[in-house]
Amino acid sequence: MKFLKHKALLFISLGLNIVFLFLVFHYSINNRESLMQKWIEKKEKATIVMFGDSHTARPDWNVLLSRCDIKRSAYGGFTSEQLLFRIQSDVIRYQPKICFVQCGGNDINSACFSAEEVVRNLQQIINILQANKIVPVVQSLFHRNNNPEYNKKVEKLNDFIQELAMDKNVQYLNIDKFLIDKNGLKKDLTVDNIHLNAKGYDIWVGQLKAFLFEFE
Repeated sequence: MKFLKHKALLFISLGLNIVFLFLVFHYSINNRESLMQKWIEKKEKATIVMFGDSHTARPDWNVLLSRCDIKRSAYGGFTSEQLLFRIQSDVIRYQPKICFVQCGGNDINSACFSAEEVVRNLQQIINILQANKIVPVVQSLFHRNNNPEYNKKVEKLNDFIQELAMDKNVQYLNIDKFLIDKNGLKKDLTVDNIHLNAKGYDIWVGQLKAFLFEFE
């Protein structure tokens, strides 16, 4: 009788352990990105930093790019000046090889918007990255869907950013050109006429993969 009771307890314990391991595995899969970010922050080391505003803040970059060494340093609503202010703590601290930068979209919404000021801030970001032996990769801003006034400013800024990249001899990725039609950001690539959906991010990720394949 004691043997049967002991055997039953053993099976119950084994079953609970299997359930526990399954739950841990399930949690790890569903929270992979947040766990990766915590690990990177703890060891203060990353190969790549994604630096920008809400466009950069939304996706799980490690998951999308099948990596485990990407620090996501991005904040919804941040302007180029705010990102410049955080570059030491959010980029340099992690000693990455590459920093993908996208900023300026929120500057456009400012009452005192100046394309020249955005370019100056981006130039300072590039200078700081290069001084720390980090490869800057600047990216285009994105159009919005059916917002002609905003889109005109985006086009002007993207021209300036591309010129800056040429002057500084850094890579410029024009992601925007793959996302737009005559109305701006394609309707089937956005969740709210501003931000990308999964299909839109797949296009962005494809361009990043192509660059990283050549770079690495």
